[in-house]
Amino acid sequence: MTTNYLVQEYYLSNYIRCPKNEGLLSSWESLAYPSHLFMIMLMPLYIFGGYCILYKTPNSMKPVKWPLFNWHVW
Repeated sequence: MTTNYLVQEYYLSNYIRCPKNEGLLSSWESLAYPSHLFMIMLMPLYIFGGYCILYKTPNSMKPVKWPLFNWHVW
């Protein structure tokens, strides 16, 4: 017997009998929709943070202004 045949036989005998779970936490939507909602709700805070970094940074922090803004964006 070849290895391919053994693997195929294993999958046919073990995975056909497993019922598919249709619960809320087993779908991709259970993670995608809440994360999109949080992103939409927090977008004004992100924009305000970028504004503060770009326009309200004191002169003593000029050397780190752009690296800080880059880190904020990513």
